Amino acid sequence: MDSKALVSSLFVVNVGCLLAPRLKTWYISFVISGTILPGIMLIISNVTLGVKLNHLPGVSYVSSGVSFWFLTRVGSRVIIVLIMQDLTQRQIHVLKNLIEEYIDTALPVGSETLEKKHNLSASPATIRNEMVRLTKLGYLKKTHTSSGRVPTPSAMKFYVSQLMKEKELSVVEEVAVKEQLWDCRSKKHDFMKKLTKTLAERTKALAVTVADDDMLYTSGYANILEMPEFYDIDITKNLLSVIDELDYFENLFARIAFDQERTHILLGEELGPRLPPQYGFIFTQYETPEHGHGTIGVLGPVRLHYTSIVPIVRYFGNLAGEIAREW
Repeated sequence: MDSKALVSSLFVVNVGCLLAPRLKTWYISFVISGTILPGIMLIISNVTLGVKLNHLPGVSYVSSGVSFWFLTRVGSRVIIVLIMQDLTQRQIHVLKNLIEEYIDTALPVGSETLEKKHNLSASPATIRNEMVRLTKLGYLKKTHTSSGRVPTPSAMKFYVSQLMKEKELSVVEEVAVKEQLWDCRSKKHDFMKKLTKTLAERTKALAVTVADDDMLYTSGYANILEMPEFYDIDITKNLLSVIDELDYFENLFARIAFDQERTHILLGEELGPRLPPQYGFIFTQYETPEHGHGTIGVLGPVRLHYTSIVPIVRYFGNLAGEIAREW
């Protein structure tokens, strides 16, 4: 299918809404420009995959092998590039295992490591070829210090949205968290401080809470010092220079559409120019009386243990909203 035929298969449904009929070409690239009015959400939907592009500007979203990049905005003009990347089952299997190995070790992953430690039913040479392909597709990248590969933020987004299986908290774990917080539930400041500290303890990361009265709570600084990514003093200093700035988090949350999904994950460049691409942020919004809201989350390296931390953050947000109704 040539570019003219592909573009002609698209049609505008409404301002900021585009639909792409079934695209069966294995690897397609095209550019669409359109007008986005203030307050209008851009939605690109593939009939087969049902992908939604939720946030503008600065969105990076990957789902079911389809990648969207927001390129530029001049006034109300928006340019979108869509590249369709149909991954094979073997490539998906290699990518999933490589990401989980990287999350566990914080080290670049090579083909021999995957072949020895994971049941991939393929030789190191075959795995290596698939890793080269995944690198060309933008899911993996090389490092300067190793022949192995590490996942890109796009790969982590794909993993979180499509590949990982969340480890929900058990009833025993939920009760234990409530018991830790129950005695201070009637005092808002004490509760928010304890809530943030408990989240940091449970996730072994840096917890951040922005309350509805514009108070910022942080806890878990010692946790990040144990992570290899933060052995670099410049990276750590950069984080510490940002973490206590309420305006940074308020500006970040102002870009998020919480009405559809309250729990969000931002990776790499999505966190803005103040932080380098080594970071990941999982956060959720909770409601308070009189239509107020706060946000609580976990900030750490891009290789956060999403399978366990995502449900933990979601539970803490629900608990905060539940307790807030009593204030």
